[in-house]
Amino acid sequence: MFAAWPDGAVDTTALFSDNIMNPGVVTAFWEHDDRNKFDVGMDQPQLRNGQGGEDDVGGQLAALRVYTNIGVCFAECTAPAAATGTELDVDACRQNCADFPPDQDMDDLVAFLDSIEAPKYPERPRHLFLYWIGRWAFQKDCVSCHDNTGDLRSVLSNDEVNPLVADPANATNACRALTTNWEAGKLWGQFSSDVYKARAAAGNKGYRTMPLGGIWATEPFMHNQSIGEWAPADASVHERRDAYFASMQDLLSTERAPKINTLPFAVGPFPAGTPLAYLFSRDPATGQLLCDDVVENHGHYFGSELPGFMKFALSYWLLFQ
Repeated sequence: MFAAWPDGAVDTTALFSDNIMNPGVVTAFWEHDDRNKFDVGMDQPQLRNGQGGEDDVGGQLAALRVYTNIGVCFAECTAPAAATGTELDVDACRQNCADFPPDQDMDDLVAFLDSIEAPKYPERPRHLFLYWIGRWAFQKDCVSCHDNTGDLRSVLSNDEVNPLVADPANATNACRALTTNWEAGKLWGQFSSDVYKARAAAGNKGYRTMPLGGIWATEPFMHNQSIGEWAPADASVHERRDAYFASMQDLLSTERAPKINTLPFAVGPFPAGTPLAYLFSRDPATGQLLCDDVVENHGHYFGSELPGFMKFALSYWLLFQ
């Protein structure tokens, strides 16, 4: 199962699986001060984090979930809840775990995250005609989701959640969005809002619009890094730029060769070549398949209809955002 994860992605539910293989890339934590916030029934509006908008009840709780997920208080809080199939109780965890992070630590961590800005390409645009044509293409085709008004100019996202069912032709690989761990009564239920839970209960799970600020440094793209090319681990700025342009070409195309992770050898009744989702996205008790979306790199074909010159210009403009 670990080998099945796409490079650069990790399934953080591996130790307490919801029986959906849903690896994802760590989301970009920058430009928090300028991002949209949403009314989720708390004392003040909150950011949407997570690829599906799951961690939407404030940075302190989102950070605390990561602490209890991967180390601090795991034995006292997370393991018992996972073993019994119940919600992690934050208040009980605070009482039972001597190492529970103090509120001030969480406040300081969130303040630090709020200070991080998107990585900027360290050169100025040399081809101004190309730059402004690219900006025009962005304004024409992208701003309905990748908002660039006001403070969002440094973010390039409205942070809205796009239900997979709303636009099936452009829907990306579904398995990551179908995670159940943030639903009512499930492990991370106290780390998501009633807004998220209502959306999940109505079958409207999806992915939030990812910010494009600093996109040049984040290739390959999508929640599972399945679209585009990798720069070398020790890449120079120009090597990373070249990988970015190649990844944008792949993103702005409908001609992607399907990526399907398959079994290299037979496992029980599953022959070699079986899509791995058929093994790892299945209820072990009933055998029910929980996610049958096996193609990793489909969807988000916005911009694919643009002429080649316009695609390059759009990519050139985004390089400097």
